[in-house]
Amino acid sequence: MGNTVQSVAIRAQFGKNLRLLCADHPSVSEVCRQLNINRAQLNRYLNGESYPRQDTLARICQFFNTDARILTDPLECIKSQSRDILAHPEINAFSALDKTRVSEAELPNGFYRLSRQSFLFPERFITALLYIYRKDGWTFLKGSEAPQSLKAQGLSMAQRCANSKVMFKKLKTGSSRWCHDAMR
Repeated sequence: MGNTVQSVAIRAQFGKNLRLLCADHPSVSEVCRQLNINRAQLNRYLNGESYPRQDTLARICQFFNTDARILTDPLECIKSQSRDILAHPEINAFSALDKTRVSEAELPNGFYRLSRQSFLFPERFITALLYIYRKDGWTFLKGSEAPQSLKAQGLSMAQRCANSKVMFKKLKTGSSRWCHDAMR
């Protein structure tokens, strides 16, 4: 009897935590796709009807950037121990990152060609290859300018100057990018 009660409590806590974690994402369907978990199975977790196998739990923990304590501890106890500055309530409230995600319908995954006016020489245009992709519910862009473009602008030919990674945020007037140049 004791093991049954404990199992029910674990499933209930896990379901509650998982619902809270999923709320930070555009949709439960998107979470299912990102985790490669059947929607019916995820619903069983959310409703406290079952808990995942060890390999599935590892994927869930990695996706939500948490650990296996989501099975037994309230989420607020786990998150309060986080050392990630972006998870701090002061920063989270300021940036409102959970409300600024760009959906795939708004900006589809794939390769894009970018042409822009040169910052140094207004009479010239620069061409770059962009790759839009999703990871952990966020939209990222990886860009690469041709070495000829860098040379024509008098910029360094080092690979770190030619490549950049960007995170997109939705704004009221469209979308913005948060640049993280030279991220690998």
